[in-house]
Amino acid sequence: MLIRVYKFMKNYLALKLSCYCSLLWFGGNIYAQPVQPINLTTYPIPFGAQKLKAVDINNDRKTDLIVMSNAQETGFATYYGNGDETFGLPQSYQKELNFVNFDVADLNNDGYMDLVLSSYWFNGFKTYFGDGNQQFLFSDSYDMGAHATGVTISDIDNDGFLDVLGITSGSGNPVTLNVFKGDKSGKLHSAGKYPTLLSGNLNTYVVDKNGDKLSDVIISTRNWLALFYQQTNGEFLLKYWPLEMALVTIGDINDDKLPDMALGYTSYDLGSDGDSILVRFGLPDTTFSAKPIKLLTYNLHPGSMHLADLNHDKLPELIISQLNTSGEKTDSLYIFRGLGNDGFEIQGIYKLPETINGFTVADLKNDSFPEIILISEKNLMIMHNSGNILSSSNSPDLNKAKIYPNPVSNWLFLDLPHAISDIRILDMYGHVHYVSKYTDSLKINIQPLPSGIYIVQGFQKDKLLIVRKIIKL
Repeated sequence: MLIRVYKFMKNYLALKLSCYCSLLWFGGNIYAQPVQPINLTTYPIPFGAQKLKAVDINNDRKTDLIVMSNAQETGFATYYGNGDETFGLPQSYQKELNFVNFDVADLNNDGYMDLVLSSYWFNGFKTYFGDGNQQFLFSDSYDMGAHATGVTISDIDNDGFLDVLGITSGSGNPVTLNVFKGDKSGKLHSAGKYPTLLSGNLNTYVVDKNGDKLSDVIISTRNWLALFYQQTNGEFLLKYWPLEMALVTIGDINDDKLPDMALGYTSYDLGSDGDSILVRFGLPDTTFSAKPIKLLTYNLHPGSMHLADLNHDKLPELIISQLNTSGEKTDSLYIFRGLGNDGFEIQGIYKLPETINGFTVADLKNDSFPEIILISEKNLMIMHNSGNILSSSNSPDLNKAKIYPNPVSNWLFLDLPHAISDIRILDMYGHVHYVSKYTDSLKINIQPLPSGIYIVQGFQKDKLLIVRKIIKL
């Protein structure tokens, strides 16, 4: 009977769904959630794009992008950033067929980013050293003995030299962690294989799960987490955690310095009790909380998931790309505002011009408000953010907010809409320096504050509506 009720509700609500509205269910109540407007810049990609990374490739303190083509194409490209959310023309490179998964870091300690690029059919990965002249030169090949399905760069043993964690699986082989230790020249040396009982790895995370100051490795699949706890002798001890057909992302959700996990389920999946988003906080004893926080969002079908602090409050938001009912990628992006120990609340649904193949988050203009960077098959899309992505109101009155002078030495004047009830001023590290109720034409003496960059936040009760950056002289 319960299944029939769920199916009836799902079909009925789908008929009511317009192209500008999604329905959300909180505690048994249904709300209309409009698709949010976005500020977007696009750049063409000269091939079918599948993966991307954001990193400072040439050591000029500006974020650049690397976009990798799919397995059937032989190109990848770099986009060198200008430090202001814009990029120059793409620099094109050639790669071999089937090489798709990659990571980037300075393997040989020369100040320039290097590439590690893996191929499923090659059964391993190759390294390419950056030379500072916008070139990547082949260095070495490394065999892992089975199909390569992931590669991650990290200083896993904290010796100052970067290492590579390669993942293999497929063709009957279990998900296996392959550890390669690096030296000062960027050469890698096999340091152990750790097989699991799992198949179909998705993501790899390097965290200190148990607080012993040793890096641990977490590999996610659809049904399980494989947790590799590093021991003092450099070996890894394997444990498992069940997921029950969920996508997962790992990060510090409540700012307690312990890794937590957010799990994404397809709405009305009775196998997971109808959960859409479920949060399990990390515990000091290496496990996760048994009693999760739940949020049911109608019609959510999670694809990629990412945690990032979009509004500089030290609590990360949850960003999810949407799949359709057939499991295909769509043009929709869900953003859930981070509430710390209270989990998340829906912020909005953002409709992109094209299908989202992948996305990442990076601060392109160095103002502590990271942009969301997305790729479609043929375009790079920059979703701009100056704190406005998480504005919980689209009222034009908010655009008339005045905070002046800027830069400021002594008195700061605020002329804000009546919707604002509370004011906070934070430094760039998230420390709160001023808290007050808002009254008409408020003025604040900031002369005692040290010189630097600060963030002024305006709230309507607990909703962040206005974010402005100011410079204290």
